[in-house]
Amino acid sequence: MQRLFEDKQQASCYANSRIETPSEVYAKIFAYLEQQKAPPHDLALDVGCGTGLSAGGLAGKFKRIIGIDVSESMIAEALARPHPDNVSFQLGQAEALPAEDDSVDLITSASASHYFDRDKFFAEAKRVLKPGGVVALFAYLPTISCPQQPESRFTEEYDKTIQFFADQPTWPQTVADVMKYRYSNYVMPFPEWTRDDTVTIDQEWTIERLMAIYGSLPGVQGYIRENPDKGDVMKQLEETLVGSLSDPSKGIATPIRVSSRSFIVMSRKPLV
Repeated sequence: MQRLFEDKQQASCYANSRIETPSEVYAKIFAYLEQQKAPPHDLALDVGCGTGLSAGGLAGKFKRIIGIDVSESMIAEALARPHPDNVSFQLGQAEALPAEDDSVDLITSASASHYFDRDKFFAEAKRVLKPGGVVALFAYLPTISCPQQPESRFTEEYDKTIQFFADQPTWPQTVADVMKYRYSNYVMPFPEWTRDDTVTIDQEWTIERLMAIYGSLPGVQGYIRENPDKGDVMKQLEETLVGSLSDPSKGIATPIRVSSRSFIVMSRKPLV
């Protein structure tokens, strides 16, 4: 499992700016799980849980949820934030899940499974899931626009910036693969599997929030560390995006639209 979120400030920025998993995504996962396993459910693992944004969404369906992450900073941030009583967090690796054989009803991973050694992770999923248990992996990629200023160059400049960072050697190849394949290159661990791409998240942000998310990306953080001679990269990016607006008077407070199409891949352990 790659270690890309070790910095405390990065963990805090991540928690404050990321998209919370919408209820519609959980509904898709629960419906697939309950085709073969009726509630109540005992144990769910949220692997690569980060700061706990996704683990809490499982609380109403399971007696216990354990969020697992390899980063001490992420786990510390998760523990410091309010969370349901039946949700706990601990250090751990996707390739060595802290659970007994045939003990887990559901394994989830939100925007994290591309950082795992998937062969080892799927071997662990086979070991710990109960018969009929499900592994559900999901993520989303945003489309950014400024509909209040349709004549602006904002979307064009945003796309150019993303491509610039994606072309740098500091951009993780695993993230590049997500952008290209959207998990369609995954070979799931069990013969039964399904995919859902129907949930879209539409939100209004500001350029300020977008910049906060940019600042938490490992590829951007890596570029800044490796290129100290480039000056304040984030400030330059902010000025580029604001400068692309037809009306820049609101600066980073300018509202923008973020439309994120989720992609969910799910696979079920055979009953026998």
